Amino acid sequence: MASNNQNKSTTTVSEEAISYPNNFYQGTAPKDHSCFFHSFQQSLEQQRGIKVSAKQLRKDCADFANSVSVPDWFKNAINASYELRHNNQTEKHEEVLRKETIDQYKEKIMQDYRWGDPDIEGKILCKKYNVKLHIIEKNPLCTTSSDQPQFLHQLIDADKNCNVDASDSTGLYNGIYSDSSIIHIINMGNNHFDPVLDKNLLEPVLNKNLQEQQDYELAKNLQIEEDLEGVKYLQNEELQISQDFELARNLQIEEIATYIKNTQSIDPLKDFVRKVIEIFNKLIQQNDRGNIQNVVDECVRHFDRQQVLIDKQQSPSCKMEEVKLTCCTPSHGISCA
Repeated sequence: MASNNQNKSTTTVSEEAISYPNNFYQGTAPKDHSCFFHSFQQSLEQQRGIKVSAKQLRKDCADFANSVSVPDWFKNAINASYELRHNNQTEKHEEVLRKETIDQYKEKIMQDYRWGDPDIEGKILCKKYNVKLHIIEKNPLCTTSSDQPQFLHQLIDADKNCNVDASDSTGLYNGIYSDSSIIHIINMGNNHFDPVLDKNLLEPVLNKNLQEQQDYELAKNLQIEEDLEGVKYLQNEELQISQDFELARNLQIEEIATYIKNTQSIDPLKDFVRKVIEIFNKLIQQNDRGNIQNVVDECVRHFDRQQVLIDKQQSPSCKMEEVKLTCCTPSHGISCA
């Protein structure tokens, strides 16, 4: 939003003042209530190579208001600054005095609806980034028939504001566009700011952005390749672990089968190995800690228990007990003595 000019002296300039040098042109800022900050950001990046967002510029202003010693000019400015508000009765926008405190300012300047003011936020940002701000504003007093200048020029820095006489080719205005420490913003009179940019600086910025994009793509592709190599390595490692485990499992099964074959009465070897594999796999699933030695021990104990049962069934004492029971069974009325 354009600042209130009621207390400023106007400076006569020629109507041709809006005619920039050949290498300058009017850029475009989004119409989202942050146009001043967008314009400052674009000009700052082109003139000084400083990349910053509109949101960060708002934060810079809030940080300034939060400093230990806030200057009097700032306190007076936020107390006497104006903003446009919509009047529901007249259906028009009207300038309203803000009369803000420092605490109110710190909160509101971070809101996207709060418009930037060259005389306040402009001075703060000039100090922050060590630049000067050239503001071009359409003269509200200028009419088709009046002798008023069409545009007014103001140069703002961290310490002072001064109006610039664009008709004086030997004065301050003559060097404004050749000074790289000065950024340029225009307000065409519709409460909207746009950057004024240098065509000669556009190509280096585009080349820089292109190089940054290419570097980013290269880094991204390298990262993708690295990630793929990492995934491939993990897959190979997992495959190797699986193969090692399978080999160890088969060796353990073979050792179990050999041990039991040498110590126990067993079924045909083929059927027995199948049983060992079946029991071993079942125990592996039940062993959540993955300790294969525990599985081996449990597998051996399982078959030891099976062998004990077989031995009991086949022992002479069991057979004698069966004979005794048979003899003691009454038959044809004859009882055992």
